[in-house]
Amino acid sequence: MGDVLLYMDPVINERLLAFARPLAEAAGGSLVALVAGSEPADLSQLAAADVVLEVIHPALSPYLPEAHQAVLAAAIRERAPDLVLLESATSGYDLAAAAAAMTGLALVGYCVGLSLDGAEAEATSSIYGGQLEATVRVPLPAVCVISPPALRDEPHQPGRGEHAALEPPAELDSLRTKFVEAITPADEGVDLTKADRIVCVGRGIGDADSIEIAQELATALGAELAASRPVIDSGWVPKVRQVG
Repeated sequence: MGDVLLYMDPVINERLLAFARPLAEAAGGSLVALVAGSEPADLSQLAAADVVLEVIHPALSPYLPEAHQAVLAAAIRERAPDLVLLESATSGYDLAAAAAAMTGLALVGYCVGLSLDGAEAEATSSIYGGQLEATVRVPLPAVCVISPPALRDEPHQPGRGEHAALEPPAELDSLRTKFVEAITPADEGVDLTKADRIVCVGRGIGDADSIEIAQELATALGAELAASRPVIDSGWVPKVRQVG
């Protein structure tokens, strides 16, 4: 029997808990939610977990990747889970590969589907910007990063509600990086995730002067203008409009 360990910080994701419940049942272990912060967490949001594994230390807030990497690696070593799951969000990008390397586990990213078959996991990953899917089999234990489209609003099955403390790892007292400041980007009133239509340009647009033509097309279609990274890096379109 093996646990399924979920990393819940800096944002508690109840949809990830719902996604992981069938996996924990298939593994025959507990659904363990790891939370890390400078103060006790609000456990009411973690009712779907069998075990809430909590570590509290001043170095864990504000969020600092190095600190949270150390915590996740320590939790993996202590609980020895079959699966470690993170969401494809900021913390997932920061922590998954580092934690896998620190603990010697395999890593599978961009998962849109995941199942267990004995001592292996079968994962379907989105590749080439979502144009293709690749299915891989990986021996357990493993770290898997779950893409948001795989997470659906499902009924939350209540867990056992146990609470356990994790001893803060010694690395938290000798971090090599420190939080300096948070800089909030200027609000340009653009949210491409809410747009009904998008006109996207790439390096084939040629030059900055041609962006005006694309903007005219977007306006005519009632769409938002977006651009690929090369166009953004060239400074032709604001970064808030980057896709891909």
